[in-house]
Amino acid sequence: MSSRVIAAAVVAALSLPLALPPGGPFAAAPAAAAPAERSDKAKPVRKKTTERPPGAPAAAKRSAAAVPAPVPVDVAGMRTAQTRLAVRLVEALQKETPEAANLVVSPGSLAMVATLIALGADAPLQAALARTLGFVDGGAAPAAAAPEKAAREAKSKKPRKGDKAAVAAAPPPVDFAAVRAIVAGVQADKGLAEVLAVADAIWIDPAMTPKPSVLAAVAAAGGEVFREPLGTPESLARINAWVGERTRGAIPAMLDRVPADPGLVAVNALYFKDRWRTAFAPGRTRPAPFTRADGSTVEVPLMMGTIEAVPMRSDDSFVAIELGYATPRFGLVLLGSKDKPLPASGFAPVADWLSGRDFAAATVDVALPRLALAERAALLPALDALGLKAGRTSPTALDGFGPGQRIAEVIQKTVLKIDEAGTEAAAATAVTTVRSALRSQNSRAVFDKPFWFALRDRDTGVVLLAGYVGDPGRAV
Repeated sequence: MSSRVIAAAVVAALSLPLALPPGGPFAAAPAAAAPAERSDKAKPVRKKTTERPPGAPAAAKRSAAAVPAPVPVDVAGMRTAQTRLAVRLVEALQKETPEAANLVVSPGSLAMVATLIALGADAPLQAALARTLGFVDGGAAPAAAAPEKAAREAKSKKPRKGDKAAVAAAPPPVDFAAVRAIVAGVQADKGLAEVLAVADAIWIDPAMTPKPSVLAAVAAAGGEVFREPLGTPESLARINAWVGERTRGAIPAMLDRVPADPGLVAVNALYFKDRWRTAFAPGRTRPAPFTRADGSTVEVPLMMGTIEAVPMRSDDSFVAIELGYATPRFGLVLLGSKDKPLPASGFAPVADWLSGRDFAAATVDVALPRLALAERAALLPALDALGLKAGRTSPTALDGFGPGQRIAEVIQKTVLKIDEAGTEAAAATAVTTVRSALRSQNSRAVFDKPFWFALRDRDTGVVLLAGYVGDPGRAV
């Protein structure tokens, strides 16, 4: 039995084809050595020691000095944008691959790598990226969708001179700067390192002529910069080694190939691992039927537990709960149907429940399949459908990284593992018999049919992982 309750590892990568210099592919590469670059060659990956040893506490005690100042982010606005992006991506992927039973995405990882790319993007691509990510201005309409209208509305809402309360009440915008602030906050919080880690990097072919100011901005945002010839087995191995280390081995290989004539590869790696606030007792897990959307069934290991003070929301057709972790800022929202099994699109009327709003605490008898999912998604078609294509086809879209580039691929790999483990103090409180659970007056949340999930950071609004589970039996 694994000692972890959930480990989520995500990698998003963007590949940008190289614009060949005058003279063809054998022309000499421009001599440039920007100050912001880390080296002329990729640095070897160094091993880290942040992995928690077996039996160690889920989260170390943090000293006051180790905790950074709160991130200046409109949490509600970020939560809305991230939840909406998760739903739109999953729905788009289901249309592309209707045969896929399980669909998993990371809105957070996608936003982070897009924010890295935006540093070298022109205004149309920045606007398209913001629109695609669902960024909002103060929790209102998408800021990039209609800049003139947004400017007029912002001007009309300006507080009167001396109205300090109105100024203080105005939330910061949900934009690329907010994402950079979130990444900086996570990377600076050493006490969070065992639970959540995020990392950004770009690999740039020497034939490219990126602007030094852009590379400096990438480095200032916490990104690593490598200059080396791309499209070779050696560069592919180094990129995959970087990903493997940053995800602590959960994703050992991100790319199986690099596009022909690549100019740049941008990667975000996100790793999360924590224990339940209240564990599921392993002795209560039992084989049980899981009904797929088509009505067929598959036998899966169903974890069972009675958990107190669970945020919950339900009506006649749907039920949603949020399971807490040992680190209180994180939660896993689960959304399922009560009666008949539904496809991902069948949850559209209640998709906003994934944001965790309007939940009320209850004691809940929970039944949840043990999961081990590993998914790979090519996201560019879905992102184009959401509005990215209009900005990425411009010949100057990515001039900050070198002329003539375009986004060629957006690949995301996700790994999700859920099992019974929890903190020792909570494990005993969850041990009850199956019979008593069935006879109790507690609320019930039984996920024995297709369901949605969203692993979220309550402090920032970022959705680390989200998706639709239609067949736990297909898990790896």
